[in-house]
Amino acid sequence: MSNFGIKISQSGHDVKTAAKENLVFSSQYDTLKIAKSGSGTILVAHDADIFTPGKETVEVAHGLGYEPAFFVFVNNPAWADSARLAPYAWRSIGSPTLTQPNYAVDTTKLYITFYNPDNVNDITFEYRYHIYYNELA
Repeated sequence: MSNFGIKISQSGHDVKTAAKENLVFSSQYDTLKIAKSGSGTILVAHDADIFTPGKETVEVAHGLGYEPAFFVFVNNPAWADSARLAPYAWRSIGSPTLTQPNYAVDTTKLYITFYNPDNVNDITFEYRYHIYYNELA
């Protein structure tokens, strides 16, 4: 690999001679570039009808004019003693949970939709998002 910008090699590999598989970072390759980040909480009220979950949508304007790549991290309310934010869908084996949020993006906004299937209790979700300059392709 020729000299090019910035390179960081894995421990035990000489950065000057390391193959690309042994690099942690190289500015020769494209990386995700953050356009906008944010976080928040949202209360999703319950619906007394067990067949109609409560629903709330957070809309985040990005103004990029194209569909950007993004990550959304949301806490799982079932993990009451955990502050972890999960970048993946949580599911119980054999029984999908309706509290899993849905994500979508268009040329102007990121949409994060939260559901509350509990017909008695309200649920508060914590979320974080990163919207990138990289186009979703």
